[in-house]
Amino acid sequence: MDYDTNDILHVAVVDKRQVGLKSPNMEKAAFIESLQTLQDNNLVVKEVVTDAHPSIRAYLKQQPDIDHSSDVWHGAKNIAKKMAEV
Repeated sequence: MDYDTNDILHVAVVDKRQVGLKSPNMEKAAFIESLQTLQDNNLVVKEVVTDAHPSIRAYLKQQPDIDHSSDVWHGAKNIAKKMAEV
């Protein structure tokens, strides 16, 4: 989604049969497809905000021109959950 316009720039649909029947791999595959589509259409991606998906985080570490930020909603949800347990 574009931050300024709230326009959805690309949506990728991935079936787990495309990623070795492993559903955790679907999120990374869809992310890479979307990022590649944006870049192929000459959009410069400067920052990406995602949840804390470990394989996406690892992938973005290999992309030095793209800043990666974590979605604060997920962090707040986890903190609230831990506080409730205490």
